[in-house]
Amino acid sequence: MSEDIEKISLAIKQEAHKLGFSLCGICKAEEFSFEKKYMQEWLKIGSHGSMQYLENNFEKRTNPTLLLENAKSIIVVGLNYNTLNNQPENSPKISKYAYGNDYHTVIRDKLFSLCETIKTIKSDSVNKICVDTVPILEKAASQRAGLGWIGKHTCLINKKFGSFFFLGEIISTLELKYDKPINNYCGSCNKCVESCPTGAITSPYQLDARKCISYQTIENKEQITENLKQKFDGWVFGCDICQNACPWNKKITETTEKEFAIKSEIQNYNAEQWQSITKQDFKRIFKNSAVNRIKFEHWKRNIEIKRVI
Repeated sequence: MSEDIEKISLAIKQEAHKLGFSLCGICKAEEFSFEKKYMQEWLKIGSHGSMQYLENNFEKRTNPTLLLENAKSIIVVGLNYNTLNNQPENSPKISKYAYGNDYHTVIRDKLFSLCETIKTIKSDSVNKICVDTVPILEKAASQRAGLGWIGKHTCLINKKFGSFFFLGEIISTLELKYDKPINNYCGSCNKCVESCPTGAITSPYQLDARKCISYQTIENKEQITENLKQKFDGWVFGCDICQNACPWNKKITETTEKEFAIKSEIQNYNAEQWQSITKQDFKRIFKNSAVNRIKFEHWKRNIEIKRVI
């Protein structure tokens, strides 16, 4: 490997950290053959529920070289979103990742800045930004780039930041120095599996999205079965139960990203206040939030489940 490649790789990582990213690693752009086979089986048995978009662009999703001509590397970043602030007791529960502003915008803006730096280093490079909306198996890329390992709850885990961090990628035509995957440190622990009230983690590393509270409160636009409703434990947008049970999330660093600071309403509103908000309130409170992914009608549906249960 040339000294130039090592210098460029290091410069990219240094710039990523300057931009506020918590983690940055690099892996080779190639087909994710192992993950491709797993996903084929997962889709075949319908574990993805109504998320039909996961079936679309399957070849591109499992082979990042099809997303950018002459792709050689994937730069993977992680951004810690953990906050120690909590919601009031008995308030409808919102997943921690949606406490602040929408991560898509925050990460995309930082990646655009990182791409600009890469162009100054290597002007003939071509770089494609991926933030959730581009079909790529980002956890597979992240694991290969050494950001962490995929836990038994199927979330990526890092020793320092636990699993409360977002991911983003830049696919590049640059040949860079690739990082090595790290070991899996879940060991014999099954706390995440045992904690899931709906049995969505059917076995270690196996998730049936149809049973997942996060899927039901966000992706499922239809009526929710009575059997599942009884197990929601107050969650109305997403769910953090399996992540909260993980020992790697017990002593982790709090985010310094101001965009992820908890919104005052989320931190202070009680159950009665959430139940009485209007459509205008909903739009105002969640204007720049990931909660906007669901409609007000589905928010009310989820709140009603919390109220009845």
